[in-house]
Amino acid sequence: MVIYVRADESGVFDPIHNDFFIFAGLIFLDNQEMELTSRRFLSMERKLRQKKKYKKLPELKATLLDHADRRTLFSITETCLRFASIINLKKADHKAVLSDKKSKQRYLDYAFKRGLKEAMKCMVARGSIFFDAPAEFDIILDERTTATNGKYNLADSILYEMRGEIHSMQLRTFSPALPATRKVTVRYGNSEKEPLLRAADVLANRILHECRHGDVLSLMDKNNLFILNLP
Repeated sequence: MVIYVRADESGVFDPIHNDFFIFAGLIFLDNQEMELTSRRFLSMERKLRQKKKYKKLPELKATLLDHADRRTLFSITETCLRFASIINLKKADHKAVLSDKKSKQRYLDYAFKRGLKEAMKCMVARGSIFFDAPAEFDIILDERTTATNGKYNLADSILYEMRGEIHSMQLRTFSPALPATRKVTVRYGNSEKEPLLRAADVLANRILHECRHGDVLSLMDKNNLFILNLP
């Protein structure tokens, strides 16, 4: 079983001026479904680009779109499996998380892998995947400032997390999501060339908007958005 994940972030990791930071992503269990979603999203983007205001943009990032157009693109992925890690910056341990760039990066990686892990647990509970099925993860994240060794460490960390090989001090236990996970590949893509990274950007932006101004729980009504709140 190959699990495809395409993810992006939204917000500024600055607890002084911001309340929330979001990691969000799309999950696919079938390559054909993933390609179909990508084509549908790209087709809708082409229609939106007929508007004069968008024609010269290198890519249609969520922050540059009108509210109605963001909702139009958001609707493309409403039937997909989706997940998000919502970081409440006001409640985070600022000294531990923001002491230096490496600490910040470690926390962001932690937030991503924990959100993905909780999504896998929810998918097992609802019968979308089997707990003991051999699994491989194909993950693409939007490009961000990360040391090369950090990229490989994230892949290894996700692998150990899925297998339950990382000890939880809070739970005092090892908690696997998919113990038969065999391989995790993490790549960093250019969102200008990856429609599903732009779709993940729209998803993350919508969740951030609901955290600030609305009711994020309303997005979970369709039972295919798995949300983890941190810290």
